[in-house]
Amino acid sequence: MAPTVLIAGGSGYLGQFLVDKFARDGWNVAYTYNTSTPPPFPTNPTAFKVDFVTGEGLDACFSYLEDDESLRLDAVINCVAVSQPVACEKDPEKARLINIPTKLLDALNAYHLKTPSSPLPLLIFLSTDQVYDGSKSFSKASDNTNPINEYGKSKLDAERTIQSQWPRNHAILRSSLIYGKGPPAASVGRSLFLQFVDEKLASGDQTSFFNDEWRSAVYVEDIIRVCKLLIEASLVSNDETEGAATKKRIRGVFNMGGPERLSRVDIARLVAEVRGYDAKSIVEVPSASVSRGVASPSDISMDVSNLENTLTGVLSALASGRSKVGKGGGTESGGTEEFAFTKFRDALHEIFN
Repeated sequence: MAPTVLIAGGSGYLGQFLVDKFARDGWNVAYTYNTSTPPPFPTNPTAFKVDFVTGEGLDACFSYLEDDESLRLDAVINCVAVSQPVACEKDPEKARLINIPTKLLDALNAYHLKTPSSPLPLLIFLSTDQVYDGSKSFSKASDNTNPINEYGKSKLDAERTIQSQWPRNHAILRSSLIYGKGPPAASVGRSLFLQFVDEKLASGDQTSFFNDEWRSAVYVEDIIRVCKLLIEASLVSNDETEGAATKKRIRGVFNMGGPERLSRVDIARLVAEVRGYDAKSIVEVPSASVSRGVASPSDISMDVSNLENTLTGVLSALASGRSKVGKGGGTESGGTEEFAFTKFRDALHEIFN
């Protein structure tokens, strides 16, 4: 049986990539959207318009999953967020209503009560590197959190809510700045940083970039691989006995970023190198030179070794469990692919070539 996944926030940038990839792989995909019309995916996955402030639309979504006996919900990936820090500062109440997935958790718990014989779905939650205060390089997932803006605070509270309300099967991914190609189905209605950099450098206009804020930018294709591996591991766990499933099931908080500590100037210079642009148009400035209306952490580069080590173990578990999952789950018998985060320069070549 092909896996069934619900992607909350499927009309956003990351959500579109996840919907497109899993649907193309033959998975049963349902997703939520908040645009006037759903993105035009060629695979026609099942779409539900949902308002995550009120929860309107979630009943229809989960009723569909309950009523179709051919479906068994294996995973939920929550990409829903007010992810622009300035917007969170302007309306912190709305940011918290959306970023803390109370309505989704209520619906998920209600679904589980109605389907007690089905395995517990894995909940993958996209959190943020902005739960850290920026006072040190390469923060570990086990380090203290101390968010300095409303966005980070709302996401940290969301993590704690998930740990409390869905404790047995969750993976919280603290994501850094996401980059990649343009969205596969529809515009997301805002400028994407990598595309902004490319357009500015292509024009030759002098453009300012911060030289004193560092991030572990993560390639969207790597996020897809992470989510797929986590779901496949959950499928193997659910197919085992209860005792074995408890041992193998992955849950916890993980940093999810690329291997490099990059400033925006670093990113701009690497784009110029790969694209053959004149780097003289890049103007280095301190972040304090611009008033953004929100506190921004200086250095939230992350140590991602806990995720890499976990996924190395996942690959071993999948290798021994592939025959149990069976065809249609993306885990047919055979060798495993090596997992590694793609380095930024190599990813740029893949994106632009």
